[in-house]
Amino acid sequence: MSNMPTPTDSGASGTQQGDQVPDVQVESPMIGLPIVTTMEGLAAGHARSMGGEAAGTLIAGAFKKMNHNLQEAQKELHDLRNKLEVAQGQLSDHKVKTAVLEERVKSFSRDRNIKNLCITIGMALIGIAIDLFRNNLRLFGVLTVILGVVLLLIGWLSPEGGS
Repeated sequence: MSNMPTPTDSGASGTQQGDQVPDVQVESPMIGLPIVTTMEGLAAGHARSMGGEAAGTLIAGAFKKMNHNLQEAQKELHDLRNKLEVAQGQLSDHKVKTAVLEERVKSFSRDRNIKNLCITIGMALIGIAIDLFRNNLRLFGVLTVILGVVLLLIGWLSPEGGS
């Protein structure tokens, strides 16, 4: 511990200074809207041109209210568009899932038909092999039985598709 250097400025003296944080100004959502600003200016400066002081203030207030309603409608539209995008994404996911499941169903039906065909051909080959044994064609009979048994095993033991 004795070979560690001592810091020159430990920060414990209380002389450090923090950064200056600028004041944050929150602007009204109505500031910068041309029609509202124009109407307020006309009502304040030329009240007579708008039908008097009361009418000018009333018209300016009505424009402010309409503009506020417009902004709320735009915000609601934005929110609905976001919800629509989410719903479209979910719809796309469900369409993909549906397509995969439909393909599995088709594959299952096709596999079942192939399995049934293998079983049918295998049974027919075993029946033919019996006739070949009766006619003393043992080599052809053995080959036919082996082929028939293999087809039967394929039909019976092949795994089910669509997992």
